Amino acid sequence: MMYTDLYYKISDFKIKEKHGKFYIFDDIRKKYVVLTEEEWVRQNFVKYLIMEKGYAEGLIGIEKSTNYNLQKKRMDIVAYNNFAEPVLIVECKSFSKPLTKEVLNQVASYNYSLKAPFLSITNGLSKFVLKVDYSKNRIELIDDIPEYKNFEQL
Repeated sequence: MMYTDLYYKISDFKIKEKHGKFYIFDDIRKKYVVLTEEEWVRQNFVKYLIMEKGYAEGLIGIEKSTNYNLQKKRMDIVAYNNFAEPVLIVECKSFSKPLTKEVLNQVASYNYSLKAPFLSITNGLSKFVLKVDYSKNRIELIDDIPEYKNFEQL
């Protein structure tokens, strides 16, 4: 298994091998899932949201569905506020894939109906965070994802 430490070390996760495949325990979905490069990025980012940014495990969704242009899409990570309103949508890519305009368009398309105030894309090695201001019809690149406690002021 050739996975690099991203936000957290491999020892911070429950990983098992079965029939020649590695699996990682997903604390949100409460089950083991196949450990791909993208899953490794996703699990690291979820742990980052919880441990560093104060997001509640119970207010994070993984691979949630949304509809866009009559197509069903799956969002990697969605964080909600206490009113079950989405506040952050994250699109994760494998650490071997660059973060491109297409990836940014992908997360923006997920947000078309949800109207979350923050969007992020990451490949584990880098991340971009956008703040969406719907009243001014403006998107701004910001330094980092806000701590969860700051959503009380939005």
